[in-house]
Amino acid sequence: MMQTPGKVDMPVFSEFVRSSVVPLAIFPRSAEPFSGSVKRQDVGRTTFILIEASPHAVRRTQDLISDSEEGKIKVTVVLEGTSVLQQDGRTAYFNEGDIAIYDTARPYDISFPTSCRILIVMVPKKDARIPRDILDNLTAITLTKGGGLSSVVSAFFSELAKNFDELETRTGGQLADMSVAILRPILLATAEGEGYSLDRNSQLIRSVHSFIEAHLGDPDLNPATVAKAHFISLRQLYAVFSSSEASVAATIKRKRLDKAYSMIHDQTFDDISISTIATRCGIPDAAHFSRVFKERFGVSPRVARRAVRDAARR
Repeated sequence: MMQTPGKVDMPVFSEFVRSSVVPLAIFPRSAEPFSGSVKRQDVGRTTFILIEASPHAVRRTQDLISDSEEGKIKVTVVLEGTSVLQQDGRTAYFNEGDIAIYDTARPYDISFPTSCRILIVMVPKKDARIPRDILDNLTAITLTKGGGLSSVVSAFFSELAKNFDELETRTGGQLADMSVAILRPILLATAEGEGYSLDRNSQLIRSVHSFIEAHLGDPDLNPATVAKAHFISLRQLYAVFSSSEASVAATIKRKRLDKAYSMIHDQTFDDISISTIATRCGIPDAAHFSRVFKERFGVSPRVARRAVRDAARR
């Protein structure tokens, strides 16, 4: 097992992560002194990494990616704290218990605005036994959304993190095999929910997601307008989404808030008022926007913007 000598400062932490995980640029996200620890255990072709750290951000740029690297997927389980992942033009927000996937062969950004504890599982793409075109469309998507399967997977990895040193024992191989095996069904279930399948319902779900994303600024966007745009009845739309973990209305709300969060955290929109951002995301009622934003992210839009500006000044 490779590990840092307890909690270390940013230079030591950064160098250890770059050499033991993948090359990354790492930045602190707080004025307070940084501290972090890393454990890494390789079991066959699967790598497990346990990280505890102060607020920070990581960036994987194209120049840090080697053409000779074997393509791997990184599955991150948020054990404590929150994170924001950006890859392939998508942005996803993760809370405790959520699971994220990203591809080490393509650039990505991850921010941990609060102190965090995460478990990373790195698996060669071919070991996942899922078509690459499907895997490529699962990056920066929350794999866990409250369903029964996701609860089982989260609980498994939470217990694995508590017993991380067991990966070094004779049972490590069995734990690694179980980890890969338990990931595959949730990846397939997420792909199905996002519409990446050959059956008609999955294709319709994918089309609905695309339509919603293209019309987030329309305050009249709702399940009825979505159904009308796809030439189906509202009852048919609800039936198609009955197997998904989020309803059509919940999907519209989540995507609107995610877009607003992304705009508030993007300094190119710093001169645009929060009320204008809310309107552009289809929520023109400022009081309602502030309330649902805080429910989703734990802070008000103004507090979120202030944190971004404070971080930029440091």
